[in-house]
Amino acid sequence: MFLAPVFAIGVLMSLVSPPPAQAPRPATTPQAAAVGEAAPSFDYVSADFYRRRLSDLTAQGNVLLVLGGSDAQLLELERQQPSLQRAGIVAVAVSDEDDDQAWQTTQRLGLTFSLLSDPGRVIAGAYGCRDPRTRALATGWFVVDREGRVRGSGRGTCGPQGWLAIVNETLGTPELSAAGGR
Repeated sequence: MFLAPVFAIGVLMSLVSPPPAQAPRPATTPQAAAVGEAAPSFDYVSADFYRRRLSDLTAQGNVLLVLGGSDAQLLELERQQPSLQRAGIVAVAVSDEDDDQAWQTTQRLGLTFSLLSDPGRVIAGAYGCRDPRTRALATGWFVVDREGRVRGSGRGTCGPQGWLAIVNETLGTPELSAAGGR
């Protein structure tokens, strides 16, 4: 099964409603989207200028959402992209760059997966990947299933096991090797 990647450099249009005003809390890491719960939805404008949602991505397959990856991490995700596609996984990265910078990054690195622009770090905040003091984007990953539920998450990048192994373990699916065999 081949899934064409949704190639998008998007402007974040809206997100789930902001929480009601609360008393200030100590600076701690925001709560990440919880495993088993509905993933925070987000809208973006795709490269074809259509307004899209997280549900448009999950309609194509399980989603690997990577937030705040460095160039090296984005290149590793690109290297593993063919294996992820063969397994029916839609890889999407979120950057805090503006649209122009994200487009330049996509071109410079030759990325074939979607790199969403989130300069206000709204998506990052909804997924708990924003430092509460500096508001800097923190690197993290989430696996969202076809029903829109968070099935797994972590901080940092994939490590030596690779993204496909993380997704397989998270979803409990049979191991699909990088070469495409089972």
